[in-house]
Amino acid sequence: MATSRDWIITTGDLNMPYGLMPETGWNYRLNFTQKLKLNFKDAYITVDVYRTDFTQQVFVDADYNTQEA
Repeated sequence: MATSRDWIITTGDLNMPYGLMPETGWNYRLNFTQKLKLNFKDAYITVDVYRTDFTQQVFVDADYNTQEA
């Protein structure tokens, strides 16, 4: 919206705001932390894994036309 492109929203349902369903997603996280001794000092190894699955994802096709989004 900070560009001078024209925003074109195509829809099949005119009852929704702007014709779009709300974007929803599920977030998952896995964390593993291990404490150990390294040269007689405490050390920690931590691994984090994140994932998001969208069920109603909205995306912009910016490559189709340089004047429209």
